[in-house]
Amino acid sequence: MKTLLALALLLSSSSAFAMVPAQIAQTMSDVSVLEALKDQHLRNIEAAPAARCMGCFGLRIIAENREGELSVYEAHGMDFAGRFRVSISKME
Repeated sequence: MKTLLALALLLSSSSAFAMVPAQIAQTMSDVSVLEALKDQHLRNIEAAPAARCMGCFGLRIIAENREGELSVYEAHGMDFAGRFRVSISKME
């Protein structure tokens, strides 16, 4: 019973699904992310809300173009059982 309670507490914490450096590297080198960020440079990368599933993550990316305009993107992905998928969308 104590083990189940400890597991429930662990899975309910936000750090249980925190993004790891390998996921950041894979996300930033994904073709769809590179295409979305083309001709921009990064200003900030931070964790974003994500689905509560094993291996799911979210990443908020703030980029700046040559004119100094900021764009905010959210990348959501899944990294589980050797499979990695990511999608990116520009936030309005």
